[in-house]
Amino acid sequence: MPGGSDSDFRYALRTPIELARGTIGWIDGVVLSQSFGNIIAGYNDTLYLRELTATFKDHIITITPGDYNIYTLGGDEAIKPFILSIIW
Repeated sequence: MPGGSDSDFRYALRTPIELARGTIGWIDGVVLSQSFGNIIAGYNDTLYLRELTATFKDHIITITPGDYNIYTLGGDEAIKPFILSIIW
């Protein structure tokens, strides 16, 4: 994947945090502004659809890897024809 991987990682603070003896400290939260894409090639990029008409018609759709939300996923060129056929 471009830019890194989704495996475990370690981060060292620039400045150590010193705690008084006998106290406990923890990280309360972490914000990651950018992570790996939610559609990853070869991992979760394929949809299998079965159209139920007089007979079964199977479709395999490969989604372009990237970051999607509910609105942008419908705009993917591989998915758009199926979305339009459902609407119309």
